[in-house]
Amino acid sequence: MKIVREYGINGDKKLRYNLVEASGASMNEMIGQRIQVRAYALIEQTNKDGEETKILKVITTDGEICGTGSPSFIAGFERFLECMESDQVDEFEISSARSKAGRQYLTFKA
Repeated sequence: MKIVREYGINGDKKLRYNLVEASGASMNEMIGQRIQVRAYALIEQTNKDGEETKILKVITTDGEICGTGSPSFIAGFERFLECMESDQVDEFEISSARSKAGRQYLTFKA
């Protein structure tokens, strides 16, 4: 496991650990909600098949933890950070779309 980006942790190792290790709610269950961000960590890890995957974990301003491994959501999140030229994210919306095959997937909305 490797943290590749983070915000709001400010050197607090206990907060970082709790954020990374907590299971929290799945963002799949939070579609349509606007999230107020206290801190986040974008984590790279190797799955059981030996593939590198990314997971985004967020602590809200209410102290709730949520996360996702959705490649589409994480790609949107990373594009937002690149456009803003900053790691700071104050809030975002969890949205969804449907693929041509009819599968629902998460999308990031600033």
